[in-house]
Amino acid sequence: MQIETRYGKVYLTHHASDRWVERTGRSLEELVAAIRCSVRPTKQQLNRINKRTRGKELKRVLECDVAYFILCKQVIVTVYQKGKHMQNELQRSFTTPHTYNALEREIEMAEALVETQGTAFPDGTLEEGFIAGIKFVLCREGSCIRDAYEEMMDGKDTEGEAA
Repeated sequence: MQIETRYGKVYLTHHASDRWVERTGRSLEELVAAIRCSVRPTKQQLNRINKRTRGKELKRVLECDVAYFILCKQVIVTVYQKGKHMQNELQRSFTTPHTYNALEREIEMAEALVETQGTAFPDGTLEEGFIAGIKFVLCREGSCIRDAYEEMMDGKDTEGEAA
């Protein structure tokens, strides 16, 4: 099938149209519309796409809002859905500045809080606790456990001095 784009005519293989339907769940009419309004990624975007394709050096790519069209001599040979069949940001491993021992210490402090107070955050939900923990590991916010633990320890110190 021949389709007119802003960059000239391109040809669509059966394989590419099958991949479109399989990977995006959209119709062939939507495929034609997506190809017609697709654009070439910038060099920086193309470099990011190449990093995510696990070693494949892509030179000719058209991009729409949901997929990348891979071209070879004006022929669309396959389609990748954005973020699905290509490695996206959430699938790559990351490095945290926290050591294993520092994370273990956070767990120990949280367990100590639970033993003495039941919970330091009675108004918080389980999900909020998960979010706070993940944000701590990603260094997006400080440790709320450490703050509550230090308050608890300061309270024990003042009790000891009063007695």
